[in-house]
Amino acid sequence: MGQPARTPLLTGHEDRDRLLLLAGMHGVLDLEFTLDFAQHSPEDFVRIFLVDGLGMKCAVLGEDALFGRANSGDIGTMRELGSGTASRS
Repeated sequence: MGQPARTPLLTGHEDRDRLLLLAGMHGVLDLEFTLDFAQHSPEDFVRIFLVDGLGMKCAVLGEDALFGRANSGDIGTMRELGSGTASRS
């Protein structure tokens, strides 16, 4: 068996970023996914990159969204972090 065929992107990264900005986004941040990046806990990811890094005040997630080390953060985690009830790491 060979590698599965890669599905082509509907828009490239540059076009996607331009379209997001035209739609009213204030900015777009593309981060390289590395082993070090993957080690952040969900709490650290939200604090470091979203709140401190981007000044995020509101997030919109799909119900199946996952984030943080080993995809251990989910929409429930984000709700807890947003309400201030999550434990701090």
